Amino acid sequence: MSINFFVAGEPLGEPRTRARGMMIGGKARARVYRDTGADVWKQAVARAASAIVPKEPIDGPVEVRLIFVMPRPKSRKRDVWHTAKPDADNLAKAVLDVLTKVGLWVDDSRVAGLTVLKTYTVDGQPTGCDVHVEKLAS
Repeated sequence: MSINFFVAGEPLGEPRTRARGMMIGGKARARVYRDTGADVWKQAVARAASAIVPKEPIDGPVEVRLIFVMPRPKSRKRDVWHTAKPDADNLAKAVLDVLTKVGLWVDDSRVAGLTVLKTYTVDGQPTGCDVHVEKLAS
């Protein structure tokens, strides 16, 4: 079984939970919050993935290949590989978490192999992510 699809949009990584110290009632407290900046990207992933989700979630080992196509700044005219933030692992985490949420697989712990590439867009190519999921033999 092989699943392939493209998610259009500007890829963003999974944000980290943050904490801010503050005084409440004369006592020091920490307020924990989550950055919602990646929500638009994660919604785009969910929309693209929901069109190809199988009736039954995959419950076995899978190999995933994610190719992120990032916007090209003017200062990087000749570069092929995107080596700036967001980090490849944070980009992958956002996509894998969404694929779990939409029911592509039972849990992203089923990912036995993961390849993540970050490139710059070329000649009007849209930004986004090519997603390739291959079910491995058990």
